[in-house]
Amino acid sequence: MLSNTQQLPLIRDGAAEAVARKDILEIQFAALKDKGRAAAKKNDSMALAEVQADMTELRGQLEGADPHERRYIVNDGTVEKIGELLNQNPRGLLMSRDELSGMLRTLDKQGREGDREFYLEAWNGDGDFTYDRIGRGTLHIPALTLSIIGTIQPGKLSTYISGAIQGERADDGLLQRFQVIIWPDCKSEWRNVDRWPNKAARDAAFDVLQRLDQLGTASLETEASHDGIPALRFAPNAQELFDAWRADLEARLRTPEMETTPAFESHLAKYRSLMPSLALIDHLTTSVSFVSASPVGLESAKRAAAWCEFLEVHARKIYAAEMNAEVSVARALADKIRAGAIEDGDSVRDLYRPQWAGLKTPEAVWSGLKVLERHSWLRIEERDTGGRRAEVVILNPELRRRAA
Repeated sequence: MLSNTQQLPLIRDGAAEAVARKDILEIQFAALKDKGRAAAKKNDSMALAEVQADMTELRGQLEGADPHERRYIVNDGTVEKIGELLNQNPRGLLMSRDELSGMLRTLDKQGREGDREFYLEAWNGDGDFTYDRIGRGTLHIPALTLSIIGTIQPGKLSTYISGAIQGERADDGLLQRFQVIIWPDCKSEWRNVDRWPNKAARDAAFDVLQRLDQLGTASLETEASHDGIPALRFAPNAQELFDAWRADLEARLRTPEMETTPAFESHLAKYRSLMPSLALIDHLTTSVSFVSASPVGLESAKRAAAWCEFLEVHARKIYAAEMNAEVSVARALADKIRAGAIEDGDSVRDLYRPQWAGLKTPEAVWSGLKVLERHSWLRIEERDTGGRRAEVVILNPELRRRAA
């Protein structure tokens, strides 16, 4: 059977040859369909059985001949398409977004809850995921390994963080999964830098990436973890450092400060995996040779711990709205006063009815008003408003004179 197709060798010399081979197989598959139709009209059961066997074998060759481009980066796509690309690239993908706010807005839309779950579960890097869709069928992703890198404006990030802090849709742990996150520190002085990028450094970095891409577990002294995924361990002295570092982290996570800042506490708790992940990356990228590159050494563990210390400084700036909640709300109220959105005589209720960012609950508004009252921006008076008593805002007259 299939004597004419069995003579075709599997071509691996290039993408063009692979596409041509697939085209030929599809032509042969179409010819078999015509042969099957003719056999069905004649009710020739033997010929139909032969066509069925040939089609089964040819379909297997078609699946094996489907050329897939090796992908490293994806910029945009539905989670179903990303799942297909992950199956074609089981070593994982990097999603690169120039503006992360667009992605976050999409995930916040009603009906996209499944997309959020996809990205939440992709964070571990060692799990699987299964889609069941009408029309698309079932797609199983055995290796859900996806990283995300991108930029976002500080103002948009602050708004998103406020939603996470106040228990809105963003309060599901997705924000805390962006762990290597840096808050921009702008210097007061600007200095023009006009020079070519460091070519030697760029080439060295690219060489490391190429070697990592070709790295296989056979060249490493890995151990099988409980789920069968190969893993590297710390060297004894590096493990001792990690144990001490972890003990300090766990103690800090149980302090009163963390009890009042649950969003920041959730972010910091994920350093349990961030520190060893950074140590592994440092170990593999700084090793002279990837052969027998186990175990992860003490210097890599030290650098990873220093990285976590650096990242925590930035995380505290990012979660400042929670860690200094009253001050953040007071600043939001002050901005509204300067813009004329809050006027003399407005009731306190009028301040949270518009649902401005950071000013969505009575508790939040009252906490900010107390700060502004302490700093003589305003005072709160109880007045009659149409037969009922209400607290109203009386602005400092000096504010109006300055505005004028």
